[in-house]
Amino acid sequence: MAFNGLKKLISGIDKIQSGRFLFIDAANFDIVKSQMIDLNQEQMEDFGVDSKGETLGEYSEYTKIIKQKKGQRTDHITLKDTEEFYNSMHVVFGGDSIFISADMIKPDKDLESIYPFALGLTEENKRELIPEIKERIIDLINKYFGR
Repeated sequence: MAFNGLKKLISGIDKIQSGRFLFIDAANFDIVKSQMIDLNQEQMEDFGVDSKGETLGEYSEYTKIIKQKKGQRTDHITLKDTEEFYNSMHVVFGGDSIFISADMIKPDKDLESIYPFALGLTEENKRELIPEIKERIIDLINKYFGR
């Protein structure tokens, strides 16, 4: 029995030795991924800013009229006309990286070429994720050490 406990302890230590590994695992919880997407959408919709905190721009007067008729926000660009773009957002893991991806190719334009930093979180929103990620790290440590 003592040997099994030691094996479990060593296995747990091996799993948490790399801070990046633990962070990536913590970020892979559905609740964290959902919060990342929500924060990205909120920064565009509520504040009209990209991942660098810079404005997405203003609508033309013609577009404002169309958006008003639809009951949509007109004070800044939100990239949320049909919600297709927002609904396509998902979190992608690649090695040591985590990023938000979406279908940015539209019939009449490539959103990425116009808004290259629309996807991703501002520094403020990254800090807002910290408490949730800490919770998931604690969950993982408890899991690795059998609690």
